[in-house]
Amino acid sequence: MAEINERDWFIVNGQKAYIAEVSKERIHGFDKNDYRLRVIFDNKTESDLLLRSMQKALYVDDASRRIVSLSAGPLFDGNAEDEDTASGTIYVLRSKSEHPTIVENRNLIHKIGVTGGSVKTRIASAKLDPTYLMADVEIVATYELYNISRTKLENILHRFFESAKLDIQINDRFGNPVIPREWFLVPLFIVDEVVEKIKDGTISEYCYDTKKRQASVGLKHFCLNLKTERMIVWNQYFSIFIYILQQILKSRMEITTWLNQRTSHFQQLKASILDSAFKGEL
Repeated sequence: MAEINERDWFIVNGQKAYIAEVSKERIHGFDKNDYRLRVIFDNKTESDLLLRSMQKALYVDDASRRIVSLSAGPLFDGNAEDEDTASGTIYVLRSKSEHPTIVENRNLIHKIGVTGGSVKTRIASAKLDPTYLMADVEIVATYELYNISRTKLENILHRFFESAKLDIQINDRFGNPVIPREWFLVPLFIVDEVVEKIKDGTISEYCYDTKKRQASVGLKHFCLNLKTERMIVWNQYFSIFIYILQQILKSRMEITTWLNQRTSHFQQLKASILDSAFKGEL
């Protein structure tokens, strides 16, 4: 179960949730063995939830996630402190291959990776390595990082750009077919933008939009997990349905009230007619 403390932020059921307070004593719930939370949502509503109820909501919602506080520190920074340990470099490469696909999209196709050594040393034998498309490459961007797992960071980058992965097959120097990895159809300015989102801790709130390529290529807020987006849409549909149902019920109640009034009027008229007939007035 997720650990929950005061001032924590979460995304749950398509909304941001702020843990404003946690009860000092564990005396709540049916077994008097739970904490009480004061949770504020971004739609300006509040709720006094039990801690275990909040944990269950986070567990059940596949799209839920914790919003990491910036006070925890960035993944990497341009200015290293004395106590910081250099972990490696994010590199962005561009191929000089004469493959038709590469030639046609040279300024869009980039290899994105992370290394703990020298980038220049890593690419020295690029033209003999199918990883580099059996061709020389040029370094178009590098970003130094500190105090971070290179493997985790590389996984974040590759998962983020998974939908834009280049699908290409080449032959190695022995004639064997190879499908290179880590090459993506991504403009350089988008890579710069993603690096900034990783720095400020907001990368989990974005996804890469592969449907817009050219100048409109960009980041789409709250799209990393489509379930969140679908949930928001379904909530909107549900709200509309509830509104329509309320209007129908309101109309039925108005019709029922009118019929009751008319029935009462007819009954009074009937009684008056019968009374007059009994008295011989008719």
